[in-house]
Amino acid sequence: MKTSRAAYYLIVLLVILLAGCADRDAREKLSWAHTMLEENLSDSAANLLDSIYLPERMGKEYHMDYLVTRVQAKYKAYRDVKGDTAVLEAVKYYEKQGKNKEKTAQAYYTMGCVLRERGENKKAITYFKKALNTSLLTNDYTQQGLCLENLAYIYDVELLKDQAIRYYKKAYVTYLKQKGTERKQINVLNQLAINFILKKNVDSAFLYYEKQKKIAIALNDSNEIVSVLNNIGVAYNENKQYNKSVSTLNEALNYRPITELKNKINHNIARSYIQLKQYSLAKPFIQELLISIQGTTDLYYKSAVLTLLTDYEKQAGNYKQALAYSTEKNQLQLEILETNQSKALIEAEKEFDYTEKELEAENAKLIQRNTVIFSTILVVLLVMLGLTLRKKGIQEQKSKEAKLTYEKNLKESENKALSQRLKQFTYSVNQYKTLVTQTHNLHDVIYRNAEAGWFKENSGQFRAIIQALKSTEDTVINNMGEIAKTFLIEQLLLPEKIMEVCSGEDLILLHRLYTGDTRNDIAALFRIKPHTLTQRVSRLKEKLKPLLSDSDFKTFFH
Repeated sequence: MKTSRAAYYLIVLLVILLAGCADRDAREKLSWAHTMLEENLSDSAANLLDSIYLPERMGKEYHMDYLVTRVQAKYKAYRDVKGDTAVLEAVKYYEKQGKNKEKTAQAYYTMGCVLRERGENKKAITYFKKALNTSLLTNDYTQQGLCLENLAYIYDVELLKDQAIRYYKKAYVTYLKQKGTERKQINVLNQLAINFILKKNVDSAFLYYEKQKKIAIALNDSNEIVSVLNNIGVAYNENKQYNKSVSTLNEALNYRPITELKNKINHNIARSYIQLKQYSLAKPFIQELLISIQGTTDLYYKSAVLTLLTDYEKQAGNYKQALAYSTEKNQLQLEILETNQSKALIEAEKEFDYTEKELEAENAKLIQRNTVIFSTILVVLLVMLGLTLRKKGIQEQKSKEAKLTYEKNLKESENKALSQRLKQFTYSVNQYKTLVTQTHNLHDVIYRNAEAGWFKENSGQFRAIIQALKSTEDTVINNMGEIAKTFLIEQLLLPEKIMEVCSGEDLILLHRLYTGDTRNDIAALFRIKPHTLTQRVSRLKEKLKPLLSDSDFKTFFH
């Protein structure tokens, strides 16, 4: 009996030592991840943290730190953090402790980042303000600046421009108190300049651009200087100060920018010369742009260049060449559309991939195999204890297999939902293809008229163009209305009897509100101003309020 008890204590000691080694290794990885984040190696930090198996074994304090640090690393590495809501556990832990203000502020801030990525802006504002108020109790000006900058960004997205400007200014002043935040200062100043341009306050915009330029020069970072000069040049162009735009952009070229920046600058210089009607000066830059799109894989850049080339040839009177560029651009935009649809389908399929669960199953089997081997060794020392451990291991295996079976069934049910989404994507592609076909027909009409030369407003050709334009516009509205209606029916979001009282535009508006589009994007879709859209939304609320339950009403109008 004494021998059995001694063997038991020996085994327990071995297990504790092995577990301690594993925990110490995990804590060292966490410490290294902190160091990597300080050196802006966020991608490496995220990979290192992902390699920690069962982080909860590190102990409560380390585990909470792990939850926050992992999301921060992923967020800085531009990885998806929408599903990392487990950080809320760390928020509650640090709230309850109430001792470490820095950790509490970081947890609040990280939760705000997760909610922002999920599109839950109102909740994100709450956590960013909590993070700000907590960080104000510390001397961490970088953390304070990040909170203010994120609040400004959300207000900007929500079209609360005055509040956005106020918080961007606060963020800038806060960053000034902390060395090493120069690039963050440049980013905030750029956002301030953009907002003042949108408010038609050009003088203030250029004031903030000049501040950006001074910081970039102080950093002696040529790429940063070129980027700022390019932004200033674009701003001059938008303000119709084309000569100043050309001068500023040529100054940027003197810094010998990288190819990507150089192409953007050439594009902007050519655009300014075209608007000045100085086509001979624009020609060398046009030639460089033609060369740049030959080997590029950036479809969006190529589309922008083709748009500029179309405008250049049209203003120069080369209508046939302009039409050729326009046709190529339309084909490219169709390719972009199909590529985006394919990417969307692939991303949707990834959500229901079994690869991760299969890996977990393999890890579980590997752990079980090691447990069996370890148990066999223990049987030699003590048969009874070995059998007991083996029995316990079998029970754990069954529990894990049952859990994996449950998760697999859950994934299969989610796959059924995916099939509905795939139908919707397919339907959307067909509708957009119809639109593109009609657009080609329109260009054929324009081409025939262009070959005929100038025409009178009341000519048959002119009426044909007007009719084709109207047909295309009607097709857009009808197609989008049908897509919205199909989506609302498939997702069981709106009863059919209520759809009968809604127009096609009402259904489009409901669909866009549900998917979380910004008011600016929706207004641009209907070709109306944001305040006009607000009035239309108010009228739609009044129409549907008596017909919908409170929960259904909040689904669209939250």
